[in-house]
Amino acid sequence: MKYILLLISIFGTLSVAAQRSDVIANTSDTTKLIYIDNSNRLRGGMENGKPIKIFVGRVRLHQGNVTFRCDSATTDDYNNVKAYGNVIIQQADSVTIFSDSLFYNGNERQARLVGEVVLKNDEASLFTDVLNYDLNTKVGSYTSGGILKNKETRLFSQRCYYYVDDSEAFFKDSIKVQDPEFSLLADTLKINTTTNTVFFIGPTNVLSDDNQIYTESGFYDSPNDYAEFDKHAKFRSVDGTRYARGDKIRYDGKEQTSYLEGNAYLEDSTRTVIADIIKYNQKTDVYETVGTTQVQDGDQIIMADGSSQYDAVTEEVIFTKNVRIINPPQFMTGDSIRYNQETHYGRAFGNIYWEDTTENITMICSEARFNDSTEYFLALGRPLMTNIIDGDTLYVAADTIKSFLEIPADTTTRIIIGNKDVRIYKSDLQAVCDSMIYLQQDSIFSLHKNPVVWSDTSQFTADTVRIQLANQSIDKIFLLKSAFIINSPDEVFFNQVKGRDVIAYFREDELREMEVLGNGESVYYVLDDVDAYIGVNKTICSEMRLNFGNNEITDIRFFTKPSGQFTPMRQANHNELRLPGFRWIIEQRPQSVEDLR
Repeated sequence: MKYILLLISIFGTLSVAAQRSDVIANTSDTTKLIYIDNSNRLRGGMENGKPIKIFVGRVRLHQGNVTFRCDSATTDDYNNVKAYGNVIIQQADSVTIFSDSLFYNGNERQARLVGEVVLKNDEASLFTDVLNYDLNTKVGSYTSGGILKNKETRLFSQRCYYYVDDSEAFFKDSIKVQDPEFSLLADTLKINTTTNTVFFIGPTNVLSDDNQIYTESGFYDSPNDYAEFDKHAKFRSVDGTRYARGDKIRYDGKEQTSYLEGNAYLEDSTRTVIADIIKYNQKTDVYETVGTTQVQDGDQIIMADGSSQYDAVTEEVIFTKNVRIINPPQFMTGDSIRYNQETHYGRAFGNIYWEDTTENITMICSEARFNDSTEYFLALGRPLMTNIIDGDTLYVAADTIKSFLEIPADTTTRIIIGNKDVRIYKSDLQAVCDSMIYLQQDSIFSLHKNPVVWSDTSQFTADTVRIQLANQSIDKIFLLKSAFIINSPDEVFFNQVKGRDVIAYFREDELREMEVLGNGESVYYVLDDVDAYIGVNKTICSEMRLNFGNNEITDIRFFTKPSGQFTPMRQANHNELRLPGFRWIIEQRPQSVEDLR
């Protein structure tokens, strides 16, 4: 009988729950005692030659503040527990773990959970097949693959270390994140499940429907929809039309604003932007740059040392501080420039310099308006234009100067118009008038409204004056209607030629010949062999031709019934010899470039 009772005590079952005072092993450290709180049945057995206890049915154990539940469990005298079926570990209120099986070392407080493991903490759940959990440090880990679920986000990784108290999880190897807003591929991530913040540690690719971001460091704050990517950060649109990079990329979802900071670079299908900082607001569709900026759009390059702003809705861009526009063959600088990329119309302000390298034309002004598609340019604020002629510089100043193409498709049809108080200076030619037109195709300057031209000792006036260039040199001057030429080497005695129209011919930038066409009149002072005045010849003739040498009249030929009178110098009344319309206005003659402004 005693042997039967002994077998029953070892192998039999109990029909009542174990008492709370029962422990599975004796240990001097009472904090490590595992208590049997409940079991429907208890029996004894042997495993690997060592006695064990087998608990079956609604098994509940606890160790300190940790509770274990399962369908069945075995314990030994060494404070080890093996649990099977619907295993649940509850550690205070911080974490709950579910699994099919549990292998627990009570002395070390180390748990190994196997089969459909689920670790829950607040709103996050960790799923894996095998989980190691240290109840001392509250650190769970797996190395054979697992999933972290947090609301609508799913994270897959090969390895994980989950720090419960810190609400932080480190994921390694073949990481993939799925979210309604994006997907992510990475090597290493850290996630704070309390703040819902993801930290990128190592190469990471973030993908959305439209965009892709690569980084090797940074974080994403999900509740605040705020992200920073700060190591080799790059952005690319899925369709390949946009690309960006910077030392750091920041995104503020609440403000719907993105930042490229440090060596910022942005490229789309039509342009590239380089700056210290590039900022983009999705709500307003406005780009801003800070610091040195360069924008390239086709052949056009715009550079600035200050900030810039681009409105993608209106396609208007504003550049500030030492702005340079390179649009071959044209080049322009200014303090600030506004430009509309849709209309190609722009305005420039402050210290403007514009150059056409094909025509060797430059413009300096304080304000300008331009259209780079039609090569229209309007200079305001008393602009100064220069043009290289035969190695010498021709300067033109006016209240406004306008340059444009008469036929937009033909770059040889450029027209330049100067309005109000036009003044021209070249070392061997000067002029003033109220308005001027320059025809590039014909190389002709047309001066209107009281034009006056000076060349060495000669003064030319007419209703209209045209200066024709050839081979970048003055070739002819046309005096149209009411032509009047005054030549005076000494500004005491004045040779005069008057007619309906006059053509003056130049060679090597010197006046060599003159034709008077219609209603010709002349007053010519005759010189002897030693260049002394001997008398004055006044002639009326329909047409005449004058020859010049050293800017002095050397010969006059008269055509069509000339009539004239010679008067010795001592008998001549020089004031009465002045022809009607005589005006010697040498005081208006520009003496230097400074006189033009």
